[in-house]
Amino acid sequence: AWLRSRSGAPRDSQGITGIQPVEAPGSPRPRATPVLLVANKCELSDVTDESLEAMETLGLGEPIALSAAQGEGLSDLHYALARASAAIEKETGVNPLVVAEEAAAAEEEEAESRRRSGEEEDVKHRRLRLAIVGRPNVGKSTLLNTLTNSTRALASPMPGTTRNTVSEKLEGDRLKAMGGSEDAAVSVMLTDTAGLKKVKAVLRRDTKLFGEVDSAAMNQALDAVRKSHVACLLLDASGAHVDKDDLIDVEAFALDRGNPARDILTSHDLKIAEFAAEEGRPLLLLLNKWDHVPPPARNPLKRACMSIFYDVLSPSAKGVPLLTTNALEEKSLKQVLPTAQRLFNLWSSRVPTNKLNRWLRAVVAYRPPPSVGGKAITFKFITQIATRPPT
Repeated sequence: AWLRSRSGAPRDSQGITGIQPVEAPGSPRPRATPVLLVANKCELSDVTDESLEAMETLGLGEPIALSAAQGEGLSDLHYALARASAAIEKETGVNPLVVAEEAAAAEEEEAESRRRSGEEEDVKHRRLRLAIVGRPNVGKSTLLNTLTNSTRALASPMPGTTRNTVSEKLEGDRLKAMGGSEDAAVSVMLTDTAGLKKVKAVLRRDTKLFGEVDSAAMNQALDAVRKSHVACLLLDASGAHVDKDDLIDVEAFALDRGNPARDILTSHDLKIAEFAAEEGRPLLLLLNKWDHVPPPARNPLKRACMSIFYDVLSPSAKGVPLLTTNALEEKSLKQVLPTAQRLFNLWSSRVPTNKLNRWLRAVVAYRPPPSVGGKAITFKFITQIATRPPT
């Protein structure tokens, strides 16, 4: 039972606020299921001891005072839940907290099974799902429109135009025209996403930092990465629309004063790449708006970007490709789909056990493992137990 302890709360259509006499029985009511009375919003200045005492007249016992927004009082709630669960377990032999944890684990396992089943179906029918992600205003919507030769996504110079994920299927002649091969994939499902910032805060669903609309839009973008076969991370090579406070730490990556990467790469770019790697998704880097980069700076910029992403994602990023593009020009995009298909094939590949063991024997012979307690460590064998990603 949750109640707001704020005495100054707005009245509803019937003019009711606070606890009314009709709601207060005055004495504890018999009940088969334990009920915990929780008084929320206790961080507010107008909450008094009298307002909490008034809640006791509901007959549900002493209220647990907490503030969900500030995280205060949650330990008291956890302790009360543990006590109630122990009492139920003593009476019935079943601990509801353990049951809830097992149910949550089973639901997560079922969701993972459904996801893998969907991936198997995509592989069977040669469908590739490509999520286009990046911070705001790097050209994600323009990339989808150019690849599909459509205006499916709303592209605008104003950051934050895209709110919901937008998907468009690429197949047939258009797939061939953009460098795709029907031998590799019958169709490619492209997904445009909202611009991402502060990924960790988005994962915490911190609506205070972004607001509910932006938080929901960015969570949709992260879900698109989870459901994709390949994550395509767009980077803005022009350095436009960059908040100077978000730029990467030049000292952490030992970038000299003339290195062009220090003016275009942000912490948001690196966190998005880390998230894709943690989700086990192959990553394709696109340096978009390449025509804005002066020719003398192009090679140093590419080398610096690859070095930085290798440092952040190592060792999983050793094979991460980086392409240079201009999302407005078709000719610069014809390597995107073939590269994404190659990444998907590697992601789905399985290495034979005998080949892995030959590799293991060669590595151990070149550099034997250290001994522990005077005894040598022996590796018996190595095998791959899963794909997507290879594990």
